[in-house]
Formats: sequence, structure tokens, C-alpha cells
Amino acid sequence: MTAKFKTFIEEDVLPFCTPYPGKLSVLIMDNAKIHMEMVLQT
Repeated sequence: MTAKFKTFIEEDVLPFCTPYPGKLSVLIMDNAKIHMEMVLQT
């Protein structure tokens, strides 16, 4: 995972997510290698 992608997720995506089971609580990514890093799971 690139630092740029990690920063994008942390700063531009996660602030708009809500706790599960609320709206916007699930983030779905395909199985691209960049999405498989442990830091992005759970």
C-alpha cells in the first residue's frame, strides 16, 4: 500500500463513515493487492 492511498483512506474516506450498523458504515473494496494490507482490515 502506498502512503498516498493510506492517507486518502484515513483523511478523505473514513471521516465520512459511521459506526456499524449505521448508514455509511461499510466500506467495500475489490480484491486489488493495494486493498489487502492488514492496516485496512477491520
